[in-house]
Amino acid sequence: MKKNRNILPIMFCLTVFIYGCKKENNNMGVLPPVTMEGKNTFGFMLDNTVWLPGKKGYFYPFFGKLLCIKYDKETGELNLQSRRDKFDNETDVSYISIDLTNIKKEQLYNLNSSNVINISMQIAGSTKGYYFNYNANNGFIDIHKLDTINNIISGEFEIELIERESSINKKKIYEGRFDLQMDYCTRN
Repeated sequence: MKKNRNILPIMFCLTVFIYGCKKENNNMGVLPPVTMEGKNTFGFMLDNTVWLPGKKGYFYPFFGKLLCIKYDKETGELNLQSRRDKFDNETDVSYISIDLTNIKKEQLYNLNSSNVINISMQIAGSTKGYYFNYNANNGFIDIHKLDTINNIISGEFEIELIERESSINKKKIYEGRFDLQMDYCTRN
């Protein structure tokens, strides 16, 4: 009987530890899978950290939109904006904007002056801003699906940005992916 009483605290601690670890891993964030169904997903890696839209900030939880996309079927202009607020870590991005033109079919586009209107991001909790420079940066967007009937656009991207203040420091966005309904915008 004494042996059973000693095992119960161990089993309890083990259970708490196992379930605690699972919860922690879920909170770390996982990139959405690469899909082509209009699931309204978006994310990328930045500095070995998963970046997903919609983390509410401590100070301004209701400020701005979390994820917006607009696509003009005539010009091929794609405007994608996403926000993530987290003020306790300077490396978190608070805002990213990707504005492209001439995106008219499913293909790999190397980013350059013929298709980039503006690509920029702002670092949360600081004045650091980063932007795409045609001469100094590299990047691509691979459009996997451009369905203007069902209004779905999906693909993958990689972008290198340069800091506005120094013109030397760079940030690389990689493993980017999106699967969105055209003209979608949400606060949730």
